[in-house]
Amino acid sequence: MIVNDVRLAKYNGGICLTQVAVTSEDVALIRASFAKIAPIADSAVALFYRKLFAAFPEVRHLFTQNLESQQRKFTQMLSILVDKLDTPEVLADLLQDLGRRHAGYDVKNEHYDKVGEILLATFAELLGNDGDAKTLNAWASLYRLATFLMQNASASPIVGANFFRVMIQGVLVAQYGADVIPRRIEKSRDTTAA
Repeated sequence: MIVNDVRLAKYNGGICLTQVAVTSEDVALIRASFAKIAPIADSAVALFYRKLFAAFPEVRHLFTQNLESQQRKFTQMLSILVDKLDTPEVLADLLQDLGRRHAGYDVKNEHYDKVGEILLATFAELLGNDGDAKTLNAWASLYRLATFLMQNASASPIVGANFFRVMIQGVLVAQYGADVIPRRIEKSRDTTAA
């Protein structure tokens, strides 16, 4: 099944992402373009919300809190997402938590499409000539990955963070090799009494 250009398949009673990747080239493009937007992040996010509410006024009711506070949170989240692109386990947990919180705000799947459309249009406007097709496609890939994780976390509490962590790690290993997965040092347990 293909949903929003993302291929999904059944896996162990749940679904899995079979075809989406944020490649090393995508990561570089995302980081380089975000570096150009970051110095004007506050005005960039304000522009995003103006464009969102102008194009889709029906979503305005979802933002009941102070919009300036929401804009700061959105700016922080974008910055964290870009920063955490190399740590799939952190990224998966972060996006799933965000998805569960958004479900509590009554965010529906169709809202994600609207936000994505306006977010990419805002990036294109802000980046000007630097917002070429490759750069915008890189952002689109990241957005598809983020929305997939967020929507599934909000709709299906059965499939947990470990499943998505493994899926993201699989994509990263395929792209970069096994050395991208952080190694965890486990404490050995002494089961004998002294």
